[in-house]
Amino acid sequence: MLSELIKIVADNCEAAEVTLESDLREDLEMNSMDIINMTIDIEGTFKIKIKEAAFKDIHTVADLKKHIEKLSKKELV
Repeated sequence: MLSELIKIVADNCEAAEVTLESDLREDLEMNSMDIINMTIDIEGTFKIKIKEAAFKDIHTVADLKKHIEKLSKKELV
């Protein structure tokens, strides 16, 4: 499931490499529209709903992973 998350993030940005440590805005240069599109893909894949306000605390792919795990109550491995 972690590979699915990495793929979704990579599909929504221009970066050559996406890691858990990648910062969505700084390293991956994602803008608001990229993040919205990525969120829609994540919500569909993981069957969760991410509130827009959550992104004030989500900076890295690892932060996003933790938030998804909390919402889905499943560990992404």
